[in-house]
Amino acid sequence: MWRFNKFKISKDVKRLLKIHFKKEYEVGGVVFAKNKFFYTEIETLSFKKGAPLTITFNKEDTSLFEIPKGNFIVGTWHTHPFQKEVNASSIDLNQWKKWNKKFIHLIYNGEKLKIYTSKGGLISVEKI
Repeated sequence: MWRFNKFKISKDVKRLLKIHFKKEYEVGGVVFAKNKFFYTEIETLSFKKGAPLTITFNKEDTSLFEIPKGNFIVGTWHTHPFQKEVNASSIDLNQWKKWNKKFIHLIYNGEKLKIYTSKGGLISVEKI
């Protein structure tokens, strides 16, 4: 579990988001991070293809991936290619509430990345 409320997005994650962003459908996956001295760095992502307007996650998704050495799962990420301004949908909020852990959730629209709590609170906004 992360120790701090401050998150840093690695250059690799920013690059992966740009490379795998698709306007035709949502993509997403699990977010892996590592605790640093005073922050948690989001270091890498897993990938899952969704439908044109939705992508779903379940608890089995976190068990499908080998966690990179020294990392831990902090949450999920997905794209909203249909949104000009990034916002969590009601589907997102309902899905996040079903998770037992206090994960964070990232949503990317091709320009901005927002990080949310499992309760839908906004933690961070970053232009990528």
